[in-house]
Parts: sequence; structure tokens; C-alpha cells
Amino acid sequence: MDWLRKAEFLSLAILCLWSLSDAQRVTKLTPKKGSLNGATRLTIEGEGFAQENQFTLNANKKDFGNSVYLVSDTRSIPCDVERDSTHGNQITCYTRPMPYGTYVVRVTVDGVPIPQSRICNGANSPYWCTFYPQPYHSPTITSVTPTSGLPGALVTVRGRIVTDVYGSNTDRSSNGLEVRVLRAYMGGMPCELLRPNSDDLYGLSLDSEQSQWGKMTCKMTGTYVGHHNMSYILDSSFGRSLPDKALFVSSLNKLAMFQTYAVVNGVSPSAGSSRGGTILTIDGRHFDETDRPATVLVGGQDCRILSLSDERITCVTPEYQINNMTVFPGGRGLKMEVWNDSRPGDLDEALDYDGNRTGYSVSWVDSLSHTWPRELEYFVARLSGFIVPTETDNYTFYIKGDDRYALHFSHTGLPQDKVKIAYENYVTTHFYRSSNQRSERMYLEKGKPYYIEVLLQDYAIVGSVNVGFLKEKSPFTAQQSVESVNEVQLIWTSYSKYPETQVVSFQNWTAAEPIKEVQMVTINSSCFNLNSCAYTFYRLNYNSHSTGPIPVSASAADVQNALNSLWSIKPDTVQVTKVDFSTGATYTVVFNSRRGDYESLRYETIADSVNITVTELTKGKPSLETFTLGWGGIYSRPVDFNANASEVQSALEAMLSAECPSEILATEEDRDVIYFRDYEADQPFHSRYSSGRRVLDTEAFCGRGSVMNPGRLFMSGVKWDSMKIYNPVSLRQYSTLCFAYKGYLRNEIGVVFSYARSTGGTRRESYRIPVILNQGYE
Repeated sequence: MDWLRKAEFLSLAILCLWSLSDAQRVTKLTPKKGSLNGATRLTIEGEGFAQENQFTLNANKKDFGNSVYLVSDTRSIPCDVERDSTHGNQITCYTRPMPYGTYVVRVTVDGVPIPQSRICNGANSPYWCTFYPQPYHSPTITSVTPTSGLPGALVTVRGRIVTDVYGSNTDRSSNGLEVRVLRAYMGGMPCELLRPNSDDLYGLSLDSEQSQWGKMTCKMTGTYVGHHNMSYILDSSFGRSLPDKALFVSSLNKLAMFQTYAVVNGVSPSAGSSRGGTILTIDGRHFDETDRPATVLVGGQDCRILSLSDERITCVTPEYQINNMTVFPGGRGLKMEVWNDSRPGDLDEALDYDGNRTGYSVSWVDSLSHTWPRELEYFVARLSGFIVPTETDNYTFYIKGDDRYALHFSHTGLPQDKVKIAYENYVTTHFYRSSNQRSERMYLEKGKPYYIEVLLQDYAIVGSVNVGFLKEKSPFTAQQSVESVNEVQLIWTSYSKYPETQVVSFQNWTAAEPIKEVQMVTINSSCFNLNSCAYTFYRLNYNSHSTGPIPVSASAADVQNALNSLWSIKPDTVQVTKVDFSTGATYTVVFNSRRGDYESLRYETIADSVNITVTELTKGKPSLETFTLGWGGIYSRPVDFNANASEVQSALEAMLSAECPSEILATEEDRDVIYFRDYEADQPFHSRYSSGRRVLDTEAFCGRGSVMNPGRLFMSGVKWDSMKIYNPVSLRQYSTLCFAYKGYLRNEIGVVFSYARSTGGTRRESYRIPVILNQGYE
């Protein structure tokens, strides 16, 4: 009764599982569209989703609860489940970034996928269970201003922000859309849209009541100093913002929209010993070592740091080094000097301008791209500072601006060694308008400071200047940044083909009396005791060839015939004798050969009750009258040791040929066969009518020859290879076409035939007979 109860219990368990699986289904997914950059909140409706099992304290049990995937024809992307908004009839999840396309939802409950037949009734690409990430449902970021600042700075984002609503105080945006800004981030930290302790926004507006384009302003949080990326998330059928690639600026081999920096408020003392050793105190804010250790330079040399906090650094000054340096690298940004009401006849005159000239003002800027206020006219500006390459590479600098401009560069880092490397004397908005705007290619070293200086003369309206550079190596692709250009290489290859030459030499070769190889094969099987050996078999192998199945009770003649059929033993033969015993038999195999030692026979069997051993009784000794050549497990026929070149060549060609079935070897054109071709080298061949090419360097069905890419197999009324003209073939007498092939053929055979019409006369027809041909090269 025990096993009956167990069976009853098992049946009940299976029924319960079947009922549970049958109750699981997905009926709907909303919204249907969303952002390419993810964070679209999806709601999946259905039945039988996990409830209690959504939570587990065992982190290794990843199959607990609900899992959601969005599946296209080429990829499967997880959708991150929001567990506290999920219950038995509903799952909420957030999409990840994914390419444009069509994605069908797939749900797994406690590690078991809901069958496709239970997802929207099993329809193929069902609309109500499909998600479409779209560009026009992806909010965008086209600009971020400013591009640098202190932690806590206000940042303004422009793009297709879709809405001017944040929070829940208003249902609709001014453009009529029911969409809200949920949150904004800068560098992974919240970027606050509301002013502290108020409901007032820093700034959130659309260009018009009909527009989805606008701008928002938020205040950064956190104290991290480094590179940041900006994003914001909308609700409804939108999601995370998609930034414009043009926003990314590459610095320190990072892609970022914004950079924060520390500020220095004061240094004390202001003087110290020229021998060094003065303890210097630097006061400021945001002294952050998250990315790398802080460094302090005094006179271009390291000041050894003693202590560091967010607002203070103390260090020991180095000994003063006497050199020609008048300005030192290490500071942030560029020095911008402006001389108002200046009209030099030649821009090079401005190289001698200094702070004593009238109209002079000085400030600091972050970029070599700068535009001056429109109201400022007839002025000269100079931007100066250092550029420190992040990689050793070849660099080419470019400049453009309004009105006259020039770029000077110093390889030594000394301002007095600067030379003009690029310039132009008229307005241009393109870097490539003139060859004067481009420097020569320069090899610059990683970490070495190079002095750079830009001069600009503006006449009227708006003055501007922009400096860029091209480096030959980049870790980024054009898909990541518009500043990158994908490298294209054209590779030409050539080779020389040399036939391999091998020399076979025979030294100290003396004929001897041969000794035949003798091996013993012992078969043991329990089937003999049970009198049930009718279905117990084994195989014997020699080299790469194998016999057919041999019964364990086979006679000596059966084993002998099986071994004599192996091509690796031919043209030699074996002679087999058998001795029976109670649980098997021994077979003595004598190799009737003068070639000498044979490798031991191998065997294979799938029957566990069969044990086989092979023992060499007598090691064969060759007569040395012949030799055999081997290549890739294939052996030639025995060749006389003193054979001439043509005999050796014939043996090698035969070794490379496929053996032909006897039916083909015996075939010739007669009353039963109207046309026969085997394409061997000893027959004439003309490609005029077959339109193919005879080849001998690929494995043929048999022999060595075959025709590559033939257009015709047979054509009457023309002279074929044998110079014989064939008449049309009578289908009544010759009704069979047979040919061997390999490759990828079209599944049809074209036939041109003529027949007698019942109304008199004959009619000629072309017909393509559909056939199923095996595809491949096996």
C-alpha cells in the first residue's frame, strides 16, 4: 500500500502545479511607448504573479518573486521590478536603456517562466504585451550651462523637457500634456528643482504653450569634485532623459557634461625660506580626494602635504629652484586679459601689451572657447595658460573666431619660447576654412605642461574665439561622442605561394625475411551465460576506419571478412581463427602482410556486459621491399623502395583520391547508359558547354576530379569532352538521372524536352523540376 499512497500523493502534487501554471497569465502592458534611455515605469497586468515570495533574506535565491524581461528578436533586457508596488494581479517595473525596436514582455514567477501561450493569449508580437522605446518619447538634453562650477552650483538644462510641471500641485503642463518632472540628478546625486523651504522653482519653463522644448534649472547637491553627468526623469510614457552626444567633453579620458572644482580662498604665510621647509596653510573649500590624492605645487614643484580636510591643506614648501620660469602650471583655467579701445595694425603688436596699457582688465575663464558681450567693441584679448595632455599622442590644433586671431604654443612650457602655430585674419565659423587655421602635427607627452596663448582682435558686433585639437588616439567612438571619429583602415594583403617540397630518403636499406604480425582479440560477455547474445555487438577499428557491428558470438570468418573490408588494411589481408570458452572467445588475427609491425586493433562497444582485450602475440617485421606513405591518417598502397618518381606520384595521387563504388567503376556508355562522365584528369575536359571548371584540389565523390559551379550537366547536339555529339535522350528508354554533388544548390533541376502533340507536330518546353537537395559540403 505504501507505493500506492506515494503515487497518489505525486499525482496530487502534479495536479496542483498544473493548476497553478494554468492560472498564470499576462493580459496587458502599459504604457506602450517610452524612453530609449530607460526609467519608463511599466505596469503589467495579469494573474498568478508572486506575492508573499517577492521578498527573501537569502541574497543567493535570485529566483524568488517576479522577474520581467523585455525581449526583441536579438536581445533580452531586464525590467527592474518595483516590489512594493506589485501584487498577484499587477507588476510594476522600470525599463533600462535599450535600442529602438519592438519588445515583447516575458514574466518569470519564482524562477518559472509564464509560457508564451499565456502571454496575451499566445499571439505573435501581441500589441497589448509589447513595448516600443521611441526617440519622440525620450526627453532630451541639448545643452548644460555652465559647464563647470563649484559643488552646489545652479545648472540650467535645455532640451525637449516636455513639461513645465514638477510635483503634484498641477495636473497638466501648459502645453496640455499630463506629464511631470519626477526628479533630476547630477553625478548620481539629486539636483534640487525647488528653492529651500519653499515651493518656488529655480526655473522650469517651456518655449511656448504649443512646445515641448524648454529649460529647467536645479541646484547641485553633494561635495564631489570631478566630472558629472546630468539626467532627469519624467513620468507617464516618457522616462529618463537622453543626452545629446555633442554635450560630452572629454577630459581625463572621461565623458561628462559638467565639472566641479575646489576653490582656494587664501594662502599663508605669503613668504618663506628659499631653502624650503616653510609650513604653508591653504584655506578654501571642497578639497576632495575621491578620484585621486591631492597635490600642491609651489613654483612648479611638489609641496609635501602634511594634513588635509575639506577646507584646509597644510604642506611643507620645497627648496626654491633658480630657472627661467615666470608663470607656473598647476592652476585651474586660463588667464584672460582684455584691452579696450585697442586697434593694432597687426595682431602681433598685441604680444607686447601688458597691464600698464590703458583699458586693461583681467579675469579667469575655464575654456578656450569664449564669446565676449556684444556691447564690447574694438578690443584686444589674450588668453594664456597651460595645456597638460592626458595621453602621449600626436596633436593638431585648430582655431576659429571673429575677427582676427592667432594661436601661439611653447614646447618648453616657457612663454618666451612660444611660436605662432595657427592664425587667420578674417571671420570664420569653421575650423577647416583655411590651412592657416591648422597647426602642424605635434608630438606631445602625457603629463607635461605646454604653454599656450591665444590673441584676438575684435572690431565690432560680437567677438569670439574657439580653439580645438585633434588627437590620433581615443578610447571613445563616434557613437559615444561627436568629438570622436571612427578610424577606418584599408588592409591590403599579398602572399607568395610556394609548393611544399619533401624529400624521402632511404639509407641503410636492406631487404630481410618478413615476419607476420599476430594479434589476439579476447571477447568476454555475461550474455553467454544467459544465452542472450543475439543483440550484443562491438566494432574493431584500425587507424581511422571502423568495421560494422560484429556480434560477440561471431565466427572467425565473420571477423575476418569485417577486418578485410577496412581500407586501412587493404591491399593486405588477415586470417582469423577462433577458440571458444564459456564466457566468450579468443580470435587470433594473422596479418598476411610483408609491411611488418601493425598498430594494435582498437575496439568500441556500448554494451556494459562486454569486455575486450587486444594483445600483440608476434610483432611484425617488414621485408623492406616496399614502403607506405601516410598523410592525415590515410595511407598509400605499398610502393617499391626503388620505385621511380612516376610510381611514387601515382601512389600519392591514389592516396588523395576517394575510392569509387564498384558500380561506378564498372559503368560505361552502352545501350543502358547514354551519357557518363567522372571528370578525372585522364579524360579531356572543355568548359564551353558545362560552364564549370574542373578541379582536382577538393575532395570528390570518388576519384579526384569534379566540376565546380557547372551550369549544365548534359546538352544534346554539341560536341562534349569526348568530341562526341549526343542526340536528344529518349525519356522512354533512359528515365534515370544520377549525379553526386556537394555545396549549396538551388532546389530544382532544369530540363528542356520535346514531345509529340496529340494534334500533330512536336512542342519544345523548358521546365524546372523542384527537388529537395541536401545543402552543405559533407
